[in-house]
Amino acid sequence: MKKVLLFFIIPILIFTIGLYWFSLNSKPVSDETKLRDFLVIKGSSASQVGNKLNKEGFVRSGFAFKLYVQITGNTKKIQAGEYRLSPSLSLS
Repeated sequence: MKKVLLFFIIPILIFTIGLYWFSLNSKPVSDETKLRDFLVIKGSSASQVGNKLNKEGFVRSGFAFKLYVQITGNTKKIQAGEYRLSPSLSLS
């Protein structure tokens, strides 16, 4: 009985913690609305773009960005170019 209970509780617990982590990391970095330039180099992967966004202060987590792009099916839609972004933008 205990094994069956753990079999259901552990995955639910892991899912809940993961969902909480993702919701925290998909929020805007700050309330700053000033636009700054951001460059996506041709051939950059979602992971590379996410890490660069994180490093430059546009997202809380590069990994959360990569997950969001993969979940929404936008991995192939990342286009090279120069963008004007604000840290007040959420992942969506």
